[in-house]
Amino acid sequence: MKRVLTVGFVLLLVMSASSFATQTRVLTMGQNGTILVDDANVMEFYGRTFNYPDIAVADFVPGEPSGDMLDFGINWKFGEDKPWVLGTYFSTEAAANPMDYYGNNLVTWDMGTPPGLPYNRRLDLLYGRLLGTVNFGFYLGYINSSRSSDVTDDKSEEKFNQYKVGLGLTSDKGDWDLAVAAYFGSFSDKDAAGDDVTEADGYTDFYARGRFFYQYNPTLTFVPHGEVTMGSRGRVYPELAAPPAIDPALDSTALKSSHTMFELGVGMHYTPASNVLAVLDFGFQLDSKKNEKTDNHEAADPKTSEVKQNELVLPFWKIGLEADVFSWMDVRFGAISNWTSFKQEEGAKRSYASNDTYLGFGFHWGRLHVDTYTDPELVIDGFNFISGSNYDSTTRNMNFMVSALYEMF
Repeated sequence: MKRVLTVGFVLLLVMSASSFATQTRVLTMGQNGTILVDDANVMEFYGRTFNYPDIAVADFVPGEPSGDMLDFGINWKFGEDKPWVLGTYFSTEAAANPMDYYGNNLVTWDMGTPPGLPYNRRLDLLYGRLLGTVNFGFYLGYINSSRSSDVTDDKSEEKFNQYKVGLGLTSDKGDWDLAVAAYFGSFSDKDAAGDDVTEADGYTDFYARGRFFYQYNPTLTFVPHGEVTMGSRGRVYPELAAPPAIDPALDSTALKSSHTMFELGVGMHYTPASNVLAVLDFGFQLDSKKNEKTDNHEAADPKTSEVKQNELVLPFWKIGLEADVFSWMDVRFGAISNWTSFKQEEGAKRSYASNDTYLGFGFHWGRLHVDTYTDPELVIDGFNFISGSNYDSTTRNMNFMVSALYEMF
């Protein structure tokens, strides 16, 4: 019986891996990337990089600033006796900016027309190899851009850079994953005299996550998982008597923002037939944030205030289904439900359920795999030339997101 269970577990992993999933697939299966085994894991569990050599992946999202291709990456395989995998990924997303944990900019950039940083998402780099009996993965993300003046007597400068470094380990059997990562950032904002208008006061983030696959029987596999995230970001106005006129919510001589998040859950894979996979994830998440501000700009009478916010999701539910329709097409459904309690000190208290649903399709033509996140209105109205409705390319997008993967072997 033990041998049957072992074989069954291996087949489950092989089935999941052979589907060559993408970000779009795990999204349309209820945002279940944490408990699914697929190539999209390389950005979450870096040890999986070694499992996915010789693939090329592209993601498309309508309305992106630089066109409809959001990002593109290739996993390259090198070496025969001691193989290793290098992943190179590039993105066309808009420039990243330093922000606090409430989503407010730590800096309001003044230079340029329109104001703001130039594009700065330079590279996401992955490295994977076998280390002893486990798969080892390394990740490096690099963000950097700046603008300065070359006019005489104008020393204005705006700059933001961020490094993300991650390490991951994955069992050679594929039954567990561990990953840790840290962000390190800095920014500068100087006026024409070269003085600091805004100065970074710490910019670090850290997280650790893990998961384990336990096969209960040939059709059920449980996936306990957990994550902890924490960080601190801040800014000060060191040279000015009073800060510039910026967003009133940030009108302070100093701001220190901190964040801590815990998540625990148990996922489940259910495979009632060889061509059907259903997934369920259940758990809780606690997200705590704090902003400490210096609101009075009179040095003789400085005052500080704190804003604390707690968001408890207890529980969260994530469900998804993938099933064959034809040999070349799969259908996917997904839903999430977050039962949330929100509390802000001396502020609002709310309790609500936030629900989302997803529809997707997977197409397979030889080595090419295309996954879609499809607008449900397409199912109801059909194409314009069939239904005569206003659903056409001039009024709607047929898909909210599309991912394409090509096997280079």
